[in-house]
Amino acid sequence: MNDITFTCLTCNQKLKGSSDMAGTTIECPSCKNQMVVPGLVQPEPRPLFPPPETKQVIERPPESKVENNEIHPQDSMEKPKTFGFEKTLFGITRTFALGGSAFILLMIVALILKLMFSHENTAVTYNQVVAEILGGSSVGEESGGAESKRPILVEIPDKLKEYFKGSNESILREWLENLDETQQKDFIRNLVQVVKKAESNKTDVLKAINAYKYLKFSKFRTIENNKYQVMIGRIGVIASVFIMLLILSVLSLVLVMLAIERNTRKDGANVYL
Repeated sequence: MNDITFTCLTCNQKLKGSSDMAGTTIECPSCKNQMVVPGLVQPEPRPLFPPPETKQVIERPPESKVENNEIHPQDSMEKPKTFGFEKTLFGITRTFALGGSAFILLMIVALILKLMFSHENTAVTYNQVVAEILGGSSVGEESGGAESKRPILVEIPDKLKEYFKGSNESILREWLENLDETQQKDFIRNLVQVVKKAESNKTDVLKAINAYKYLKFSKFRTIENNKYQVMIGRIGVIASVFIMLLILSVLSLVLVMLAIERNTRKDGANVYL
């Protein structure tokens, strides 16, 4: 005979009795509560042979059946597509952006070099002097202007001293006093070249000097009159560089956007650039 072990539902006191007491009412010795003795729990019978394992079979949906070893287009998985129009458009845009960027960079370099090394050409050539001598109408008429006299800041070369003696020296000084330091250096350096060329060609050096003086002062005067135009030209160069830098920034932004577009496009709609 089996014993029954159970617990009081009121005070949780563990109790024990014989199986004959199942279904009878007893009093809990601890809390004096009336309770019914539960019966024995019969275990479920175990089968002699376990049931066979059920294998899960995954079937293809009806629309994806393979018949005659042929896969219909509607049954196949969607593959990444490339859109011809977009691919061509992106290629053209990228080529334009890269080519435009390279061209603008070259233009910027050229403009900067022009701005840095551009200077007014005041050189007088020997051929110009000869033409002036042959013309003969303006030699000796051009004066140095009514500007205030400046100190002479250049040394007279020996090549010129032999032609500027006595009163001629004071004339040369008068010419130089009308020029600033940069112009004085340019005047003397260019005059030495003209004198050497006149000597080698058996030309009257004094006439060459007078013709040179007229031509040189004419160029100085022209540059002085055009200094505002030169300033405007430099401002135009600077503005052109700024605009080109702005365009270059836009083209660079286009390239960045193209790269982002290519890298973030969905797998089902890839566009290969």
